[in-house]
Amino acid sequence: MMWVDNDLTAFAGGKLAAVGGADENLPMAALDGYSQGDGSQHVNFVDGQGHVHELYRSPDPAAQWVDNDLTDFAGAGSLAEGSAISLIDGYSQADGSQHVNYIDGFGNVLELYRSPDPAAQWVVNNLGSRGFIAIAAYSQDDGSQHAIFNNVGTDNEDGHIHELYRSPDPAAQWVENDLTWSAHGTPAFQTPLDGYSQDDGSQHVNFLAGGHVHELYRSPDPAAQWVDNDLTALAKGTPAGLTNDDSGTLAGYSQDDNSQHVIFIDDGGHVHELYRSTDPAAQWVDNDLTKLADGAPAPKALASLGTREATTASTSFSLTTAGTFTSCTGVRIRRPSGWIKT
Repeated sequence: MMWVDNDLTAFAGGKLAAVGGADENLPMAALDGYSQGDGSQHVNFVDGQGHVHELYRSPDPAAQWVDNDLTDFAGAGSLAEGSAISLIDGYSQADGSQHVNYIDGFGNVLELYRSPDPAAQWVVNNLGSRGFIAIAAYSQDDGSQHAIFNNVGTDNEDGHIHELYRSPDPAAQWVENDLTWSAHGTPAFQTPLDGYSQDDGSQHVNFLAGGHVHELYRSPDPAAQWVDNDLTALAKGTPAGLTNDDSGTLAGYSQDDNSQHVIFIDDGGHVHELYRSTDPAAQWVDNDLTKLADGAPAPKALASLGTREATTASTSFSLTTAGTFTSCTGVRIRRPSGWIKT
């Protein structure tokens, strides 16, 4: 089986993603994707006017890709200006609901939400307003929701990573938690963010500080506190490089076996994986995937790197430059037999 490059924009007859946008202050290559339990596929991006779109393909094997302008559907605001960090993150919950979080031009953390009702319309929920520049979001198996951002660009800017949290209680309200303060952690200013939860209920929020990859971690123990782990130091690894906006590139995920993987790109354009096996005594290690796969270095302008777990426990990377999907030349793909170059 060979990997193929599908131009989803062309398939859907859709709008082009922003490349600095018609407005050059718009973020470059804000991109995210997820799949639902019914097999439907959703790729979120931002156009040149700051509208959030969804390239959608239904579970029907004969289905075609369509381009849905979620900003128009929900009557929502446009994306924030002034940052090349990815400002969009979406996920689906077990009940079939859809959530796309982003930051508008006024610094509001917004959620485009569609309930599981087949007749439901997209609506916009304002989760908070401060003027953030990076966002990550995830849901846990208990139905709780987490939107992560860093406190930058405000009058009381301190680089702290915050969490907007909503418990599974249907009557619950969103609350804000300062994770950096809770963990006595390292401030994070110009940084990408990524977060995920594992099956055991643990939470992991990844960020960059001084070229080191950090993890804000909270164990499944209900009494647990957040802690700040310097994964680069623990792995004696290579520092992360910077993209053209001095931010960097970062993505993290867990697999069904509970192994952990945090992906970044070094100054030489090599894609690295900070990896921790499922062994409780395991240590973090730094794997240079580009070297292992004899692959081509990633371009300096790379603005977004996302990971998704395949059903065969293999992993692929979706790389974007200039606001569009690129071919997969030089991308590392993990299969049971090891890392290969495509």
